[in-house]
Amino acid sequence: MSSNPACRFGSPFRWRAAATVLSTVLVIPLCLAAPDEDALGRSNGYPAGANMAQAFQQPFMVGSFSAMDRLAPACTLPAAPDPLPLAKAASEPAFRYRFDGKSLTLDDYLQRQRVSALLVLKDGEIVAERYNYARTQDMRMLSNSMAKSIVALALLKAREEGLIASFDDIAARYAPELAGTLYGQTRIINLLRMASGARYSEDYTPSDDRARFNAEVRRAGVVSAASSATEREYEEGAHFNYAGAQTEVLGLVLRGATKRSLCDYVGQKLWQPLGAQAQASWLLHSFDRTEMA
Repeated sequence: MSSNPACRFGSPFRWRAAATVLSTVLVIPLCLAAPDEDALGRSNGYPAGANMAQAFQQPFMVGSFSAMDRLAPACTLPAAPDPLPLAKAASEPAFRYRFDGKSLTLDDYLQRQRVSALLVLKDGEIVAERYNYARTQDMRMLSNSMAKSIVALALLKAREEGLIASFDDIAARYAPELAGTLYGQTRIINLLRMASGARYSEDYTPSDDRARFNAEVRRAGVVSAASSATEREYEEGAHFNYAGAQTEVLGLVLRGATKRSLCDYVGQKLWQPLGAQAQASWLLHSFDRTEMA
């Protein structure tokens, strides 16, 4: 662990939304040490990589994760015209957890884990906020699989608007390019539940099904990658199995149902209505320009 401090910031009044760009008000920091600062590029100011391949190498990870929309194709979700303010709570709860026989605090957690930013909301107020690795409130943050929840919310909105008749419909009804495929014949509700039953392993090893799926997306697009799932390991709806491929399929369903890009629909129907203070960026697949999920 480096002796160089990572800093914690608080703010009395700010706007917040689901992911990426946050706010601009700063106050005097209370500094704490963060793990592996030297390995993660502290001496060079946490630089971003030159490309997506470098983005996931240790010296470039922190900087890259605040600059992904400069390293890959991306679309933009405009900020809300009238941002929704989130006040800071009058006091912070005494967050504590137990590990290895010790009672630890929220700040202990940030000194033990590679956490760039942490925000806790309760009842519309910010009750805790921390940053490591020279990150600040006005920087973009990589949201990763938070996108899965946003896609699910967008599908609920499309259902509310009558653009999707029923979540019991199969995916191919709205994404006919998936007709005849396993995912295309899966009900939307089971894709939302991560219960397609498809044989699929996502354990983040170099040769897992997610890696192969992503490689095919880069080579020929999401439809081609989705078509590679041909066998159900479980009956549809019977077993939860976390699989990013299912959310990619749901992105195609949303596009087909709304006749709009996911980025455009989410921006208008969710991002702006929830009062996001800043614009967000959604990364796109380079081959077919569909949104990553």
